[in-house]
Amino acid sequence: MHFSEKNKDSTRLMWLTTYVLVSVNYATILYSLISRRSRDCELERIGEVITQVWLGILKKQRVYCQHMDRYFGYLFYAKFATVFYLCISNWIHAVIMAMEYKWWILPGLLFYMNALNLIITTTFGYYLALWHIARAFYFVNNELTDLSQRTGVNKPTSKDVEHLRHLRALHAVLTRTSLRINQVYSFQMLASRFDYVVTSIINTYLGLLFTFSFDTPAYLIAFGLSIHVARTLDFYLLDLMCDLVLQYQQWPRHELTECRWFRELNDFVIYASSSKINLWVCGLFQANQKLWFKMMCSITAYSIVLMQFHIY
Repeated sequence: MHFSEKNKDSTRLMWLTTYVLVSVNYATILYSLISRRSRDCELERIGEVITQVWLGILKKQRVYCQHMDRYFGYLFYAKFATVFYLCISNWIHAVIMAMEYKWWILPGLLFYMNALNLIITTTFGYYLALWHIARAFYFVNNELTDLSQRTGVNKPTSKDVEHLRHLRALHAVLTRTSLRINQVYSFQMLASRFDYVVTSIINTYLGLLFTFSFDTPAYLIAFGLSIHVARTLDFYLLDLMCDLVLQYQQWPRHELTECRWFRELNDFVIYASSSKINLWVCGLFQANQKLWFKMMCSITAYSIVLMQFHIY
């Protein structure tokens, strides 16, 4: 009797966690759809600003740093690969579930999985905007380094002074755009992070359960693990990009102290020292790699708690 009641409680916990998972998914999808119109309108304006910034940079016709350009390229392709794999794996997941149960549920499963892909692609838009801004910030820092080398001995020309004013204006535009993008995506990222944490906790619990308590095929376990790793990498790259934006926006400018000091340079140093920003998520926490590690700790801890409920 004791064992049958225990099995009933375990089954009840499995169904409860599944309902919680689906409910959180639907709530996040619903918010993403409701807020999409206003978010896209703001992104259109922000996109115009970013386009103007990069057109101004390309007019310089300078290869500012091929090494860093490759680095940003790797980050872009890594993020694109994780997003692409997650979208494809959701469709494969729908087909596998239809094969295990009944084929007539496949259209409903594909609809649900496509809705989940909306959450993934929405965060990719946020990442892509920050990616462009981080590259532009790096261009500004590299131009400042070149300027300090040119004016290290020689007196700055009127062209150098005008270029410094342009860099200051560009830096200010990028800073305001970073804050605006973060404000536009603030609630969306809070919802997406909550969805990711809840999904990871429950999927970790269910993954351990199906691995050790049921006769689950090895390919299904490997497939589920690959999805979990890809989703984890996806959010790590997002928090890494937030860190890069802050790093390049607050880049230490020690080389400026080695060049000739003039009024415009003094104004830029004062401006740069007073314009440091942080990317907050709804004012609750800062988006950076520390947040990613905290999420990993929370996911591990709550997954263990669920397993304890299941065992005891």
